[in-house]
Amino acid sequence: MSRLTTRSEPGEAYSDAARAQIETLFTGSWTVGAIVRFHSAHKLLLMAHSPEAYRELGRLVAGARALSRDALEARYASRFTAALQSPATRRGHVNALQHAAGYFKRRLDRAAKAELTAAIDDYRCERVPLAVPMTLLRQHVREHRVSYLAEQAYLG
Repeated sequence: MSRLTTRSEPGEAYSDAARAQIETLFTGSWTVGAIVRFHSAHKLLLMAHSPEAYRELGRLVAGARALSRDALEARYASRFTAALQSPATRRGHVNALQHAAGYFKRRLDRAAKAELTAAIDDYRCERVPLAVPMTLLRQHVREHRVSYLAEQAYLG
């Protein structure tokens, strides 16, 4: 699965890239499983842009079998694209970063956890750019081989 292109700060996605990914997802004979995988891979990105949209899209995916293929495609694509058109906020990024950090609860030693927590807090307080906690998270993802996070478009 391709990654959303980012500009400016890491984690920012733009609607043209989202539309391209949605078009790719819904080209040909897609499955509900493909939508589930796509949604899962974009969880943190959606959380950064719009936690409400993430939850709404999750409900849509959960009830996918109750909808026609055309209705599911139209609703998911429209809402996903709209969610990414809303700029990700600092608060949204912090939420996504803290969620990702939770995957390291039992994997990092006390010092590494403290460093990651401090990096996220420094970003929250505008002392460092988003790249600082993102880089640290990516490093831990590689070192600890956290496949779920490695597949996240947000950290890509």
